[in-house]
Amino acid sequence: MRTHSRIVAAGVAAALALGLAAAPATAADQATDSAASPAAAATFSKVSISGLKKKVNLPKSGTRTVKFTVNISGTASDGGVTDVNGDGFAVDYKAHDASFAGAKVVSVKSNVHKKTRTVPRVSSPVTVSTGKNSFSLAVHSYTSPGLYEVRVPITQNDWTGTTRVSVTKVAKLRFELLATGAVSRASTTYYAPSWKPGRTATFTVTAPVYLKGAKATIFYKKSGAKKFTKVKSAKFKAKSTAYRSTAKIKTKALSKSGKFYIKVSAVKWAKGYKTKTDKIVVRKR
Repeated sequence: MRTHSRIVAAGVAAALALGLAAAPATAADQATDSAASPAAAATFSKVSISGLKKKVNLPKSGTRTVKFTVNISGTASDGGVTDVNGDGFAVDYKAHDASFAGAKVVSVKSNVHKKTRTVPRVSSPVTVSTGKNSFSLAVHSYTSPGLYEVRVPITQNDWTGTTRVSVTKVAKLRFELLATGAVSRASTTYYAPSWKPGRTATFTVTAPVYLKGAKATIFYKKSGAKKFTKVKSAKFKAKSTAYRSTAKIKTKALSKSGKFYIKVSAVKWAKGYKTKTDKIVVRKR
């Protein structure tokens, strides 16, 4: 009798074990499993700028194209709303933010007043993707020297789910725009009208507006002298709406013969220079 009881008990235990193994998962169990394993999302880790020099010189004339690279790190782009590359995600990238504003250059500091300041412009590619993307700056000869910041927004659109998910990251990098002596000298003029020997000569020196605050100094060498000597100086001045700065230098040290040049001191973002040596010529009227 004891042996029979043991066999029956073992059979019941086996039946219960089989019943547990064969029981289907309930709706509640499935919901719990789904919550524990959410759908994977596209990655978008970083946007950065490389290849742009910290200091860029103005061109002497025309326009200089300065290239740089925008690096995008994230899920590979499909270029549209479908999963072209078969990685399980439908992703594309755009070179603008949520309001469709694109890349730009922001002026941080400059000697030129905001009313007349001219900043570089950014040219963006038609399409962007993960990896390296080529952008460029257009720097004109009349662009204002100063400290600038490039800002490039990149938006990732994830079309994988039922609704689009957009994320925007902005790459930023600062650089200085400099005016060389040759650039400034090419835009400098000077004259002293109505001057006669023995009288006060008033030199009017005009230069780019970014030289406001710089000092213009006349150096003069009499006929037969061995060295140039410093005569007199004046600072460049300019109104907030001006595109040129002016320095007026008055002196009685000149004679009807001799040579002179004008030396202009450096200011922030613009190097100093001196003009070519000229002969003093008295024109008869």
